[in-house]
Amino acid sequence: MQTATLSTFTPVFLMRSHGRSMTAENIRSSNTTSAKRFCVTFPRVTATKSKAPCSLTLPRKVNKVRVEKLTAAHLCEVAELEKACFADPWSEKALELLISDGAYGAVCLVDGRVVAYGGVLWAPDEGQITNIATHPAARRQGFGAVVLEHLIDVARSRACEQLSLEARVSNLPAIALYERYGFLRMGLRRGFYKHPTEDAYVMCLQLCNTKK
Repeated sequence: MQTATLSTFTPVFLMRSHGRSMTAENIRSSNTTSAKRFCVTFPRVTATKSKAPCSLTLPRKVNKVRVEKLTAAHLCEVAELEKACFADPWSEKALELLISDGAYGAVCLVDGRVVAYGGVLWAPDEGQITNIATHPAARRQGFGAVVLEHLIDVARSRACEQLSLEARVSNLPAIALYERYGFLRMGLRRGFYKHPTEDAYVMCLQLCNTKK
């Protein structure tokens, strides 16, 4: 496995955006919500959990689990989930990117409460997964996998050829999840993550079976 650079490994999605990419920090402070205006390189799919308290309490018996498309009605709850999961959470305004044209977001609901979510930015024949997060109180119950599987299904329905993402090298549970669904480690981005600084694996899933 090589250290990933624009010359050694970069998905086509990121090659198209080279020279005008923005970090998640830029997105958080930006008032622009249209994905058509830029392509984004996000410095996390998973990151260090913040010290924010967990306010979600799941019932002992879960009655109903469903995945649905992220809408404006979910943004406030997803923003609270971000605060519970990450040291550098996306704001509600930043999350509007995932309900704009050129993007797709999904939420996993347990008895009507958001317990996990994920997002993708689309290029004509591929997508970059920007976010996957599960509330700390709902982890190790398969909700993140439900969201990931849904995003893969949506990508296939769009005839995408591949999905790409980045993952902290220390986040072994997330890496194991992605590999279980067929993602391969294609490269390494040195110092990609901040808060704290850490390398990232570049991972890619080929969806060649969508070609006609």
